[in-house]
Amino acid sequence: MPRFPTELHNAAAMAVADYLSRDERVEAVLLTASCARGCAVAESCVDIYGLCSPEQMGSVWRELEPQTEEFVRRSPACRELAAIVPWSAVDVGFTDGHFRPGRHDFTSGPDSFEVEIGNLVAYAIPLLERTARFQELRTKWLPYYDEGLRAQRLEDALAFMHNNLDHGAPYARRGLALAAFDRLQLAFREFLQALFIHRRVYPVEYMKWVEQQVTELLNMPQLVPALHSVLSIGCMEAGQLAHRAELLRSLAAEQIEGTRS
Repeated sequence: MPRFPTELHNAAAMAVADYLSRDERVEAVLLTASCARGCAVAESCVDIYGLCSPEQMGSVWRELEPQTEEFVRRSPACRELAAIVPWSAVDVGFTDGHFRPGRHDFTSGPDSFEVEIGNLVAYAIPLLERTARFQELRTKWLPYYDEGLRAQRLEDALAFMHNNLDHGAPYARRGLALAAFDRLQLAFREFLQALFIHRRVYPVEYMKWVEQQVTELLNMPQLVPALHSVLSIGCMEAGQLAHRAELLRSLAAEQIEGTRS
């Protein structure tokens, strides 16, 4: 059962779920993000997805999505929540439940493949299930996806991470501190992607809720101080940036590359 931080969050979520339940194209209504994981606070958004078939997605995007946006704008429960949440109080999206690896190149950062499965399948709470589709997705993707794909994605994530770390030190030596830091944070996210893939756990995000995910999902609280050290802000001098890059490289060697199975 969902654990909402306030009655306003609960009321807004139930209002949207009720609205989506009236459309036969919606096979399930899924509560996602922090409200689904029970870690939302008073300023958290309510994130909801409607699960639809691939055949229906075209008409859903054309018709139901703008209609739902209008409903959220006019709903008394959603408007009341918006008065206390300083950004988008209720976010509603739609998915066909088909998850595919996305684009990942040398400077794009990780794709959202594992994050989408984590948020929309592993950690989502159904508020409505009209068909068995959501349970079928859980059977397909949990506890984790195909081992062959996992091995390839782990190899790719590590390769992109090392490429970014290799670029950082030369940039730092040339006085390009911001470019070096940019490469470091890209490598940081790719390290987290590789770590979650390595341990066969779906992530929530790569730059948000990191401490909670590493502690609770990966059961690795001892890693948090080292992760803080990698991206701690204070000195953008070349030697410090190079040191942080080597720290992250050693974490990858110790936590992933040296223990692969």
